[in-house]
Amino acid sequence: MRGPRAKQGRFAPHERGRGPELKYALARAAIAGINAIRDAVPSARIVNVDPICHVVPPITRPDLAEACRGFNERAVFESWDVLAGNLHPELGGSRDHLDIVGINYYWTNQWELGAENAPLAHEDPRRAPLTELIERVWQRYGGELLITETAHVHDMRPRWLNYVAASAETLLDLGVPLRGVCLYPILGMPEWHSRSEWVRMGLWDIMHDHPALGRELCAPMWEALRKAQRLENRHLAHLAAMPRPAA
Repeated sequence: MRGPRAKQGRFAPHERGRGPELKYALARAAIAGINAIRDAVPSARIVNVDPICHVVPPITRPDLAEACRGFNERAVFESWDVLAGNLHPELGGSRDHLDIVGINYYWTNQWELGAENAPLAHEDPRRAPLTELIERVWQRYGGELLITETAHVHDMRPRWLNYVAASAETLLDLGVPLRGVCLYPILGMPEWHSRSEWVRMGLWDIMHDHPALGRELCAPMWEALRKAQRLENRHLAHLAAMPRPAA
């Protein structure tokens, strides 16, 4: 064990300074797993999921703009780049390995450099729009995309879902092949860093005072979800407009 616990990494093996080593080991394992799946089922589709994040320099530190650019244009894409064979091709990645890019995005995914535990406020003009973030991914890799995780907490749930739905609609109109949006979690859940705190962030809330832990629908979020179903027709129209492969 190296130094006090406060200076350890966030998850096993709780090391610091070995992030790239761990990332490349995970990429090798992913590539080997994809190869094994495709050996058994050649037509299998693979979804490779990572968060899309965006950092900005503190207002008082414009000198950190270049460091932020390095994070936003390189570091945040590193795992996908390795899987796609764009980075460290000796590990065996290719665009076929990357396949469908899965994007996790929460309100916490944008922050000032060095302050990852303090997300930018919703009204902060330095926030990059979700449409812009997803377009960056598409311009980099092409191919089909999914928003594989997204949600907000408490009273922000319907507002967030409306925002994500509007962003998805814009992306489809721009021709971006966004194939779906997955809400996570569908039920409330314990807070990641405080297991005793239960967070209301799902479509249903757990009723802790109910003898069988009954569920209570978050009606405003349900209404926002019903409105978002308009995207299904937009998505079908997008698919119909795609060029058909030659017979």
